Amino acid sequence: MKDAKIATEKPKYPQVMLIFETDLEFDAYCDKITQQRGLQASMIAGFYSGITNHLAIRLEECNNFDTPFHEAIHQQVYNRGLLQRLSPIPQWFDEGIATCFEAANGKILAQPNKVSPRYARQAFRTDHMSWQEMHLQDEVFRNGEAVSEAYGQAWGLHWLLITKYKPEYNNYLKILSEKSPLADDTPQERETDFSTAFKKSLADLEKEFPGALNLAVKKQNIQLEQVKQRGISFTESNLGKVTMTAIKSNGVLRLEGELTNISPVRPMSFLVLTVFGDGTCGNWFYDKVDMSKTVHLAPQIPIDRVADFTDFGPADSYRVHILSAPIDHPIAEEWRQKRGLTNLPKRRGTKTSKK
Repeated sequence: MKDAKIATEKPKYPQVMLIFETDLEFDAYCDKITQQRGLQASMIAGFYSGITNHLAIRLEECNNFDTPFHEAIHQQVYNRGLLQRLSPIPQWFDEGIATCFEAANGKILAQPNKVSPRYARQAFRTDHMSWQEMHLQDEVFRNGEAVSEAYGQAWGLHWLLITKYKPEYNNYLKILSEKSPLADDTPQERETDFSTAFKKSLADLEKEFPGALNLAVKKQNIQLEQVKQRGISFTESNLGKVTMTAIKSNGVLRLEGELTNISPVRPMSFLVLTVFGDGTCGNWFYDKVDMSKTVHLAPQIPIDRVADFTDFGPADSYRVHILSAPIDHPIAEEWRQKRGLTNLPKRRGTKTSKK
């Protein structure tokens, strides 16, 4: 804010963050606060509530700064006088600020003119929603099928404006900062606000964006292409991190990997399932994995079949599911007794790789 010569103030109230150890606790709290409007709780890693003024984060997301820092930016924006809580701010602008400051792979960039490889890849999509549509329709950020694309485009528009149009950006921010809590803007008012500040249409800015981003990618030496290792997946969920390898040799498929307990609080019991498109799976149960410890997932040939299986797509793809529970929890005791398969959980963050 100092770099942009934008006035701010110290927060008037304590900045509260709630951390939930289990997904069930987080999901229940999320449904209560959001009243189940918008994205399903299972798709949300953390959120800032303008109503409570609190952050809510899954404990597993605290393994690095990526999600907590994104949400903390939201909280700071509305507690340092930059914008008014519960005012009609376009969702793309709200998320654009947070994504521009968002940490990447555990590292805080803290410079909105830096190119984010993650969001740049999304923003470069040729079949993306138009910036005009995103500007007028906040609903795209509450649509499970469109939200990932919407975040990428929000980052792209915000990055372009704050990088190439700083004076106009400040004018627009001043307009938004004067919005009253609980007010309601019409689409026409949104368009007027934007055109008043930038004197350019969103369509023209959208045409300008690819060239500006390509130049910045070259100057900042950003690698946008992701190197994928065939047959290997990386999954973080439910306080566990799993690297899984599927190798086919002489016609026989073998699974092998590593599991790390990323809970900073306590030892955990883990059940890991690797499920293929045809329903066959490998499964590993570990009674106790200490904090920050890594255990080997011994080689297995996936011959079992998961309970309550529904088709997941091609047989040559797989998904890793991580379930965890405190070692003294009834769920962990149930796993000890069964030492085997369970119903698949509804969870986030599944990675899919080819054999």
